[in-house]
Amino acid sequence: MHLTASEQSNNATQKKQSVTKQNDENVPPNTLKPTPSKRGFDSPTARSPVATPQPLGSPLPIFGKRSNLLYNLPAKNGTGLPSISHPPTHIVWKCPQKEALYMPNRSGLVARIRSYDQYRQQNSDQTHNKVIYDALTTPLELPTGSPSSEAVEGIGAALVFESRFESGNLRRAVQVFDYEYDLVVQPDINTNRHTQWFYFRVSNTIANQRYRFNIVNMLKKDSLANKGMRPLMYSERDAKTHGIGWRRCGFDVCYYQNEMKRSVKGYYFTYTFSVTFRHTADTVYFAYCYPYTYTDFQQDLSEIERDPRRTRTIRRRNLCHTLANNGADLLTITEFNCPAVEIAKRKVIILSARVHPGESNSSYMMKGIVDMLTSDDHHARELRKSFVFKLVPMLNPDGVINGNYRCSLAGVDLNRQWKSPNRHLHPTIYHLKNLIVQNHEERRLFFYCDLHGHSRKHNIFMYGCSTNAVSSEEKLFPWLLNKRCCKFSFQDSFFGIDKNKESTARVVVWKECGLANSYTLEASFAGATAGEYCGYHFDTTALQQMGVEFLRALHDFSKMDTDEFNSLRADIGLFTSCVKPSSFLDSDEEASEELTSKGKKSRRKRSSKTNVESRRAHSAKDKSNMTSSKSSRGRQVVRPRFRKSQLSEAANQEKRRKRTQKPSRNQKPTPPRRLPPIFGV
Repeated sequence: MHLTASEQSNNATQKKQSVTKQNDENVPPNTLKPTPSKRGFDSPTARSPVATPQPLGSPLPIFGKRSNLLYNLPAKNGTGLPSISHPPTHIVWKCPQKEALYMPNRSGLVARIRSYDQYRQQNSDQTHNKVIYDALTTPLELPTGSPSSEAVEGIGAALVFESRFESGNLRRAVQVFDYEYDLVVQPDINTNRHTQWFYFRVSNTIANQRYRFNIVNMLKKDSLANKGMRPLMYSERDAKTHGIGWRRCGFDVCYYQNEMKRSVKGYYFTYTFSVTFRHTADTVYFAYCYPYTYTDFQQDLSEIERDPRRTRTIRRRNLCHTLANNGADLLTITEFNCPAVEIAKRKVIILSARVHPGESNSSYMMKGIVDMLTSDDHHARELRKSFVFKLVPMLNPDGVINGNYRCSLAGVDLNRQWKSPNRHLHPTIYHLKNLIVQNHEERRLFFYCDLHGHSRKHNIFMYGCSTNAVSSEEKLFPWLLNKRCCKFSFQDSFFGIDKNKESTARVVVWKECGLANSYTLEASFAGATAGEYCGYHFDTTALQQMGVEFLRALHDFSKMDTDEFNSLRADIGLFTSCVKPSSFLDSDEEASEELTSKGKKSRRKRSSKTNVESRRAHSAKDKSNMTSSKSSRGRQVVRPRFRKSQLSEAANQEKRRKRTQKPSRNQKPTPPRRLPPIFGV
């Protein structure tokens, strides 16, 4: 039998694919296999193999074999701008003492800083105003270790700035005086706003010298910097000699409106702080919150894959690829040592985090959840036997890599695209939403939560969904979490749907899946005003412990019976009757920024039109109830016109009110209501 050339080539291809498949099945799960790469990482011993490029927004096999270690590295920024290939590495360190919030005399501090700014403006001829760093023009080959003052030509004793590494976002540094600098942070890619996160490093320091840094292009009207939050500092010299990592630093920390006008209506705000360095010729990093980069996330996953006990409970897949061709990881955690039929009957719990790249504290809560679920803790074992967990720990890898605060490379807030996500512009949201709907139809979705950070409120709290103020179903889990965890605040939680939140994850999942247990977990960038961390900052240990307590409360919540639920409902009813309704208002930190100028104008028109109509209606009603007469001086006076029946009815109502309020002689006055003992935390 003779075969044509095309048939021979097809047979050869099929044989080659079958041999490759057999070889892949015989490879141990934790073995690195060669991965093609444009940078020449073609050996199994390469440090960072690169994933094979895929079309934008294309999903990858979710139920295939476990992927290679560090297969999503190196991180790609997708902008084409130069960057340092090796991201900074920081040691893991737990501060032995809690770090207190910075609470000076706020009014005196703001007045002093404003007067100093006026002095600067009046004596501008005495300032240097020299640009010593620009992310677009400063050569990348500038020394970045710990240069001396003679090592950098033209800089002298000035600090050497750098932020062109992963998650860094410093755009420009201007030397105002010898030891004072005005800094401009980069807005989110493809936007002109969302300046809140900062992460940069300085070198060429002088010990025991006071430096002042002014970040002059902030946009929010308020910040936790005015409520005690201090920036973070990391010294390479302290890390090497004393084993000290990230710690809170700074004094004269203040956030206020400056005199710089924006291109649109309004002014910029300044975030200022002063520091004193411990060492000369040191390299020091500054950050808004504890950095957790895409590389850190990949390395944490690789450590889990190296542990043979933990790999039995977790499967790692790529959900999809982002616009910059970075992989978005999907973790499936359950008890796999059982028949597949039993796994298919389990309900699904889906958790996600880091849709806003600047909210790095959410990654530490997610890290605590992943470490807890893959451990030998008895709560974790029971949760794995009862549920299938689907985790997407980093929904916006491109934004994390580029140092964005809120948006993706498309220049949009991904947490406002859940109604109708675009497969190519919002790939992670598109595929995660499909995953949620698919699992809800096949297995029944039990719980969904999206992890965030908050820049205007203290404490850790939740947002839920409800259109009925009396309903308590969506408040059961947050109330139970409040009882189990002293770091959580039920009083700061909010259960409602604002108009600008209708496209968020929790609202869309609540509406389209009919899931009452759809939440957003918010952790403050600063600290707490009650409980164990009252008056102190949240550190990484506290955030990871919050993830552990979250799972333990979820375990208890899944085991509760009807009587226990009724008891929770009674407690919630007692609490809501004792607390002012204003405490439940949702203070969305981005609500004002999301309204466009067109939307604001249309809203003003509608409100003005409504006010005019209401005034006309009230004036007509008042005229109908008024009668005119002449006073003793001959002027026309308008007096209200009442009927005798109306006057008598009003008098009778007043008498009845006084009669009901007056207690009898034998009746004791009712004591005022008090909060349940649980809210003493």
